[in-house]
Amino acid sequence: TVTVTRLAGDNRQMTWTLVLATEARREVITSYGFSFVGSQDRGAHTVATPSGTFRIVEDRQAFSLKTPVPSVYFSLVGAGRHRRTWIVSPTIGFGLGTDAPSLLVGGSLTYETLFSITAGVAATERRRLLERYSPGEELPADLDAGQMTRTSYGPSWFVAATVRFANNPFKKAAPTPPAVVV
Repeated sequence: TVTVTRLAGDNRQMTWTLVLATEARREVITSYGFSFVGSQDRGAHTVATPSGTFRIVEDRQAFSLKTPVPSVYFSLVGAGRHRRTWIVSPTIGFGLGTDAPSLLVGGSLTYETLFSITAGVAATERRRLLERYSPGEELPADLDAGQMTRTSYGPSWFVAATVRFANNPFKKAAPTPPAVVV
C-alpha cells in the first residue's frame, strides 16, 4: 500500500492511496458429480456335476461399469488460469459408492470453471476368488459366492462428469434486508 499526501492551496490536504496485490500462485476448485468406474470384479459360483460334486466357475466380465458413484473432486489450477475458457488440471477425488469408498486420481478438462470431465485411475473395492480355490476345482459341497470370494482394493479406470457451485449448495442463504425508501 502506497499513500501520497500533499497540501493543496488554502490548507486543504489531498491523499492518494495505491494498493498493489498479486494473485495466489494456485487455486483449488471443488466440484461435485458422478463417477463411472470400470468393474474389476471376478466373482465365482458353483455348478453341479453329474458325479454329485460342485465345480467352481469364475465370473469374468469383459467390460462393465459399477453403479455411478457420487463424488467430490479437488482440482489444482495455476494462477490466472481460472479466467480461461478451458482449463486442464490435475485432480483428486473421493467417491462413496453403495459398497465402499473409493479414491480417484486423474486429470480434468474444465469449461468456464463450471463443468468438468475427469478421467483417471480409481482405487476401488473388487471381488476376487479366495487363494485356496481355483477355477475348475471340484468341491464336495455347494458354496455360495460369499464363501468363495473376498474383497480387496485395486486399480481401475474411471470417467466423471462434475459441476462446480459458486457457493455451498447446502447452505441456506441469509435473508436479504428490506429496502429502505427515503
